[in-house]
Amino acid sequence: MVTIFRFGHYCADSLSETCRRSGIKLTPVTKFVRSTVPWSIRFEINRTLLDSLILGDLYLKSRPAFRGQRIVAETNLIIEGFPRSANTYAKYAAEYSLGPGVRLAGHAHSAALVAEGAKLGLPAIVLVREPDATVASLHQFMDGVPLRNCYRAYARFHSTVLKVAESVQISSFESILSDFGGQVGRLNERFGTSFSIYQKTPSGEAQIRAMVEADGRRRHGGNLPEKSTARPSDSRTPASQLIEKSTEEFTIERDQAQRAYEALQAHFER
Repeated sequence: MVTIFRFGHYCADSLSETCRRSGIKLTPVTKFVRSTVPWSIRFEINRTLLDSLILGDLYLKSRPAFRGQRIVAETNLIIEGFPRSANTYAKYAAEYSLGPGVRLAGHAHSAALVAEGAKLGLPAIVLVREPDATVASLHQFMDGVPLRNCYRAYARFHSTVLKVAESVQISSFESILSDFGGQVGRLNERFGTSFSIYQKTPSGEAQIRAMVEADGRRRHGGNLPEKSTARPSDSRTPASQLIEKSTEEFTIERDQAQRAYEALQAHFER
């Protein structure tokens, strides 16, 4: 059993049973925090720390849950993005096509990790998806964390990434899903690397999908709720229906997220 202290991340209150099945033993302090601090506040604290240029690296190193995702001496490639931006697909497409000689960092959804990689000069792909679809998916995945909080977290992550955008490769959500190999080719040209180029085939996509779903089942204690799967699902409410009916409640946060996204769009094909 792994004993960890969690502000939130992917263990919302309704996922306590999932945590138990996954072998995550909650400490007394964690249980107290989870029973007294609202989930939306824990989400906000977690996201703020993950994106902090001052505390983010320390936070990642202090959390056992991030042991396999943070930068280490052997890291030679970073693939990172905000949640619900094809992170899991990109991770397993890389593992499938690049082979065991590549040591990946990422999938922590941390802008601080991106900034640390940029400082070290490591090859990095940052995945960027337009805000409305991202936030709608995250809101449903994260057990109803308020849309305002999700937009605020989106703006914070992408605004921090924007500070180092000239030192990393910014790739759109669509380009990763349609042509992951082409994005690795861009990376090779930019950083002078020679990573293998993924050739998209039906059999390759089927294997990657199986890896993605196996990852989801592992994270959710053997079950894979449709709302939590890292692939498109008809069970989720479309962004247009979820957001447009209440957009006046978070206009400022939505505008901030959109501006951050538009600023990064200029880097999509550089």
